[in-house]
Amino acid sequence: MGYDVHITRRDFWADEGNDIPKAEWLAFAQKQPNLRISENDKVWLSPAKGEDWPLWWFQGTIDTKNPPDAVIAGMARIAQALNATLQGDDGEHYDTNAIRSDQPPPSRKPGFLSRLFGRSK
Repeated sequence: MGYDVHITRRDFWADEGNDIPKAEWLAFAQKQPNLRISENDKVWLSPAKGEDWPLWWFQGTIDTKNPPDAVIAGMARIAQALNATLQGDDGEHYDTNAIRSDQPPPSRKPGFLSRLFGRSK
């Protein structure tokens, strides 16, 4: 089982309606230097040179599975350009820094083991 992330215009990605049309997605992808289209209209995101990550259009959303932070950040920028949002499986939203925007940023305090053993970051 994996964790999917979705570019969507819906309030919740699994709802129906308010689709991103496939033709709009492919036209957008053709114009982006960090996206390329391969067979079966699969789009590949390249967050860094030499790295490719698959994005699939499916029933009005653009999805990927288990993306690293760089891919999440790239997808958030794509979502913004498409007047959409980036949501995780549970409906949480991500911003262009690959941070869940419905939660405060992670704490920068030393962790429990660092405090216990007297090490700081």
